[in-house]
Amino acid sequence: KEEKEELVANCDRFESLKHSSSNPFVFTEQGVAMLSAVLHSKTAIDISVKIMKAFVEMRNFFLSNAQLFHKINSIELTQIKHIESSDKKFKLLFDALERGQLKSVQGIFYEGQIFDAYKLISDIFKTAQKSIIIIDNYLDDTVLTMLEKKKKTVSVELYSKNITEVLKQAVKKFNEQHGKIFLKQIKTVHDRFIIIDRQVIYHFGASLKDTGKKVFAFSKLNIDAEELLKKL
Repeated sequence: KEEKEELVANCDRFESLKHSSSNPFVFTEQGVAMLSAVLHSKTAIDISVKIMKAFVEMRNFFLSNAQLFHKINSIELTQIKHIESSDKKFKLLFDALERGQLKSVQGIFYEGQIFDAYKLISDIFKTAQKSIIIIDNYLDDTVLTMLEKKKKTVSVELYSKNITEVLKQAVKKFNEQHGKIFLKQIKTVHDRFIIIDRQVIYHFGASLKDTGKKVFAFSKLNIDAEELLKKL
């Protein structure tokens, strides 16, 4: 009641000030200082002093803990950087999956899965950056269709026991458009292999020309490719 009467008595001092018709929910230190200059009752002065002390304590708290707040801010920034880094890594992973760069290490294809087997082999060829070596005693010109997806700068070596004239002619025409393929005869290997960049070896249970026609398995071998190449 005292504060109300004092405000009414001093209302002429607020005539030129803009104010809201609704009650405030917060106030500033400067606002309390201005109000204390208007209200002079004992209760108003007591509350104003307590509020001003609270502001002083709050300011001292922030100043004395500035280093702590700085560390917390640094930790938050570090976490944000880690999250961004993780997001980039996930993006690289998803991009790699979309481009088909990550392959199964083993699997089985059943009779009739001709296109699926063809796609797997073509995708393996696309991962090569420098070279592709194919060892298959029953190669024919169908392997060239699979090799169309490789990078043009990637060299190809075909090892086979049976090199037909048809295959020779097909390779000659392929070389005119898609880069060099080298044919080499070999009689000391039984199984079928694909070696990518002289590092990664895939073993196939069927000739590349017959993939998908009958049940066969394939697997990525965890062995030294150079050791195999030395034996050729």
